[in-house]
Amino acid sequence: MATRNSADHWVDLSDTYHTAVNEGRLEAYRKWRWQRSGEFAQWLTETVLPSLSEKQAADLYRGSASNQAKEFKTNTIEEVRETLDFLLYDEIKLEGRFQECAAEDGGFKLAGAGKQFVSYLMCLRDPGLFAVWTTHAERLL
Repeated sequence: MATRNSADHWVDLSDTYHTAVNEGRLEAYRKWRWQRSGEFAQWLTETVLPSLSEKQAADLYRGSASNQAKEFKTNTIEEVRETLDFLLYDEIKLEGRFQECAAEDGGFKLAGAGKQFVSYLMCLRDPGLFAVWTTHAERLL
């Protein structure tokens, strides 16, 4: 059985990624996923968040590429605002806030929202520090 050098794998992966970028194959995805990120980030500011509308909440959810929209719509806008405020602005340590919002038994868990939605919101808030946690990212890592 042949073994493959781990460094070779990362070089191949990097080369494939750069080729895809240079050929524009990732542009449609990037545009669909991130073209409104600046607008979304504004909605998540501490001063604007209290006036977040149901449509804006639905747009944030769609932007996260989460796939339980029907269930997410069962949350009231007050629940959504309260959860987002807790996640993004509470004084509790970040790990605890994330767990309370993403875990099935979390006190701030929204119906239809999990780690992908929660991590997307954190990424919108601070993209230099956070990334979106998806099943694709898990498999890649």
